Amino acid sequence: MIFYLLLPVFSIFLIVFQTTIPGILFFDKITIELSLILVIYAGFHMGALKGGLLCFVLGFTQDCLTGAVSGFYVLQYILIFTLSLVVSTKVYAAKVPFIMGFTMLCALLEGWMIAALYLFINGMNVLPAVMYVIVPQALLLAVLSPPLFHVLHWIEVTLSHVANTRPAQ
Repeated sequence: MIFYLLLPVFSIFLIVFQTTIPGILFFDKITIELSLILVIYAGFHMGALKGGLLCFVLGFTQDCLTGAVSGFYVLQYILIFTLSLVVSTKVYAAKVPFIMGFTMLCALLEGWMIAALYLFINGMNVLPAVMYVIVPQALLLAVLSPPLFHVLHWIEVTLSHVANTRPAQ
């Protein structure tokens, strides 16, 4: 129950954090999509309902706070969550090289979807120029994903123990 109560507040905090802090540190040259790592983690470790709701709220918050095309991040995060959920049933998704590779693949997919959006809506082919941003961002996310998966697992276990504490009988 506490998960569902904290979800909107946590989503706003995460989106604001991921857009402001890396922008200050890297002078708006590169962003760190922590929400993408959370979506992949949800696909690997959460159920379809709980993870799907998390991805929907994260995407909705991202759409509202960044001014993107309505529903774009919702669609993007739900697609990546579904892909992660399907892949997690087929392979053992706890190995560090697999987590890094899959996160890099999803970050490249996200960048490609953004470039496709620009092409279809504005008629601009930004893929060659964006590749200089997408590839370093994907590499950075791949390096950050294993320690962040560990932190997210710790948070999930801690919140589940808080939610399940009962007095002795």
